[in-house]
Amino acid sequence: MSRVIGVPFKKGDPRINKTGRGKGSIGIPDLLRRIGKETITAKDGRKLTKIEAVMKMVYKNAIEGHAWAVEFIASYTEGKPTQKVNFEQEGQPLIVQFVKADHAPANKTPA
Repeated sequence: MSRVIGVPFKKGDPRINKTGRGKGSIGIPDLLRRIGKETITAKDGRKLTKIEAVMKMVYKNAIEGHAWAVEFIASYTEGKPTQKVNFEQEGQPLIVQFVKADHAPANKTPA
């Protein structure tokens, strides 16, 4: 079966996920947020949320020189730097033309 793009589902379409995620079920991000709000007792007796404990571990790893931890902290505190993309080919700018599928020229096939 070829993949159809831009066409709404029709009744009986085999691509429809009829069983899907059930109502009332919790997604992973929601579950992680819920668990992150739970409190634990640190070794020194202080109460922390689990997410605070994890972030302290990330900072500890950054201080120990782990690059992934430094990058993680920087991306969430400073934001990731913008990356310039050059859209020129042979010195000429790339021209993009948006055409509705039902108005596409007959001699052109979509890529």
